[in-house]
Amino acid sequence: MVLVLLGVGYYMTARISGEEIQYKTMGASRGSIRSVIQATGLLEPLDKSIRINNVPFTVVGMFASKGQNTKGNNQDDFVLVPVTATQSRLVRWNTPGRIDMIFIKGVSMNSLQFIQHETESLLRERHKIKAGEADDFAVRNISQFLEARRKTTTIMSMLLGSIAFISLVVGGIGIMNIMLVSVSERTREIGIRMAVGAKAKEIRLQFLLEAFVLSMLGGMLGILLGVLTGYMLASFTEAPPLFTATSIILAFVFSATVGIGFGYYPAYKASCLHPIDALKYE
Repeated sequence: MVLVLLGVGYYMTARISGEEIQYKTMGASRGSIRSVIQATGLLEPLDKSIRINNVPFTVVGMFASKGQNTKGNNQDDFVLVPVTATQSRLVRWNTPGRIDMIFIKGVSMNSLQFIQHETESLLRERHKIKAGEADDFAVRNISQFLEARRKTTTIMSMLLGSIAFISLVVGGIGIMNIMLVSVSERTREIGIRMAVGAKAKEIRLQFLLEAFVLSMLGGMLGILLGVLTGYMLASFTEAPPLFTATSIILAFVFSATVGIGFGYYPAYKASCLHPIDALKYE
């Protein structure tokens, strides 16, 4: 059995259980062959006979449903028929042996380059193309598309990472400013605590804990908004949101790091105050 792609826009008429239905293969279809079969009540089509363009075929198997791909094409909209039957009974090409497209599956990604080289050599030999002449065919390796997608994904990751880094820095500066204002407004409180025996490290720890709690509250709010936004977008795109425990834990870790890192200077400034000067502060 050979996979034959009949081309975008190629209409076929299938007669299934006496009902004639027209559908279009491999494009913006009116329904895949699977949905066409099931819509007619033939839920168990194995070993049943169907007619495509008035040519009888026996169903010997069905693939698991995949739905649409990232480009919106229906991955279930294809049929597998013998290539000779397609050439002679369905498409009726004038050129004997003509095939528009062939899909070759390798055993691994590492073998694709070798398969491409061997395919090109065989086609040049079969097409009688002399050395130095241009190919009259095109061989595309999926690893080339994967590499292009990998580069695009890397660039997008770097861009999103840069935006996240800038957001963390801006948020950290905001926390530091809030804590500096807090230290300035609570100078007399700090002086009183020092006067009754509080040590500098205890004052520093107090303000570090306040900055930590402030950043963790912001992190929890950001995670909550992110989860809600993901589910809201999923309701429009029909793509299920993916949230992992690792990503949530990393969000908390970064929040804590920003709080402690940017909150250290205000805490250190508060711990360096002299008790007498702090008590006299107006």
